[in-house]
Amino acid sequence: MKEVVYLKSLSHPGIPVIYDVEEDQKYFYMIEEYVQGESLKSMLERHKKFSLEEIVAYGIQLCEILSYLHGQKPYPILHSDITPANIIIKNNKLKLIDFGNSVQITGKEQKKDVYGTSGYMAPESKQEISYNVRADIYGACAVLQEMYQKMALEKMTLKFTRKREKLRRIIEKGLWQDVDKRYGDIWEMLKKLKGLQVVDTGKLTSEKERKHTGMTIGCAGITPMAGVTTMVFHIAQVLEKQAKSTALIELGEKRDFGKWKIWQQEQGRYIENIRYGFRCEKVDYYPKADNNVLLYVMNVGYEVIVMDLGCLEGKIVNDFKACNKKIILGNYSVWNYEQSIRKIEMVTEDVNTSEWKYATLCSDKKICTMLENKLGIQIQDLLSPKNRNIYEGLLRDMTDSNHKKFLSLRKLISSV
Repeated sequence: MKEVVYLKSLSHPGIPVIYDVEEDQKYFYMIEEYVQGESLKSMLERHKKFSLEEIVAYGIQLCEILSYLHGQKPYPILHSDITPANIIIKNNKLKLIDFGNSVQITGKEQKKDVYGTSGYMAPESKQEISYNVRADIYGACAVLQEMYQKMALEKMTLKFTRKREKLRRIIEKGLWQDVDKRYGDIWEMLKKLKGLQVVDTGKLTSEKERKHTGMTIGCAGITPMAGVTTMVFHIAQVLEKQAKSTALIELGEKRDFGKWKIWQQEQGRYIENIRYGFRCEKVDYYPKADNNVLLYVMNVGYEVIVMDLGCLEGKIVNDFKACNKKIILGNYSVWNYEQSIRKIEMVTEDVNTSEWKYATLCSDKKICTMLENKLGIQIQDLLSPKNRNIYEGLLRDMTDSNHKKFLSLRKLISSV
């Protein structure tokens, strides 16, 4: 029961939302999101022939879901029952369902009761030996093996033959009876599969696909826990009052949108599931968005897209620079003063920052003054009572759609 309740905190596009768990004298009941689509089992039973590209793409999606589960802190979660019946596909998107047999590996227990489906369970699950994340790797490869056996073979070119042979070796490595001969973790297998994927050149087919003709607002933090998501939600509220069609995108590995959704449902607010996300009132939310979700959102036709970019690091810097309007938040203090200088200088290097906004929700005033003098910027304290008008003015400026520049989709996705 403890492990299943822990699953309620999960938030991933490839995992159904688990709303609640109930118990009576005989059974446990898991109440989860209804997932539309066709099961992989049904596809196989109707003798669906999978192309090599489909197998690789579905394999990558499955590995990405498992990498999310295995990367949970403090302990990894194993699905433990990866079968074609527990994989639902719709519009080429894969969802892994049925977490009734999932387990959490604490590292303290050598063996626990494990259940699954014959033919897909790892051999060690039936033996008195340690049970770890490699069991899920076995299940994933067993599923890919079944798809591989029903591969469409109409393109027997040399390039196809070589890729097919590489895919076979990837699958077979995950099916070793000896646990130590399999992949060390799911990320290793994911890297191998991505090596077979056709590289996207970034060429798009139409003007509509190339440009989002509305406004984009980027919110990012110089320091962790700077209040980026809070700011994004405030901006959404203003846009909702202005009756603008708005999308909020959560980029990176955060899970704040998923947690907010669960909390809103507990408060009795109506949440409507939409493609890749959910809708609350008149705002569409896209949690943990990847490149595919970003491409989709850019082509929907929203008037405003607000991006929760989290901390400014890595590729997030380029995403931030590509937005029409930008706001940087930070909790500035003595111990992050030097780091804050380096990050702000990194993100503002060789860029016109005249329209950028710098703000803080909780900082040392002396450190803010030092940063202002050092970098030539103005940091607005949004929690100060005397700055109430500044806060309202900031939101008003960030949501002003009279902006002549449009965001180039090609520029944005170049760093994703």
